[in-house]
Amino acid sequence: MTVAVGDIVALSVAGSGQLRWVVSGFLSNPSGRREAKLVRKNMYGTYSSYQRNTEGLIPIETPVFNSGDKVWVDGNRGEYMSRDGDIARVMLAVRRRQFTGVGFIEIRPAIATVSYHLLVVENRKV
Repeated sequence: MTVAVGDIVALSVAGSGQLRWVVSGFLSNPSGRREAKLVRKNMYGTYSSYQRNTEGLIPIETPVFNSGDKVWVDGNRGEYMSRDGDIARVMLAVRRRQFTGVGFIEIRPAIATVSYHLLVVENRKV
């Protein structure tokens, strides 16, 4: 079974056991084999990445977001709108930010474009 950008896969990594990753892209290695670029959030809240031959990946889930689904983008609430290739569009909700000396400022709804694989990392258990 082949995997695509945004798919959740399992991979055994020496010393860490079997971990879940999200496919962020593909490339060819010098021998001509297809490799997947993988990403996941680590325990420190930053991202870890890994590159592995696609034949060694175990497909777990192909996440699907429907128009209107509630999602998070970089910690901001929003609604999933659509996907165009590896890019997703999300309507961010109204939010407020506090600025020193000014107080709170309301930020109106806005459309954000985000890499689909990062949307999966933030909105699915990986």
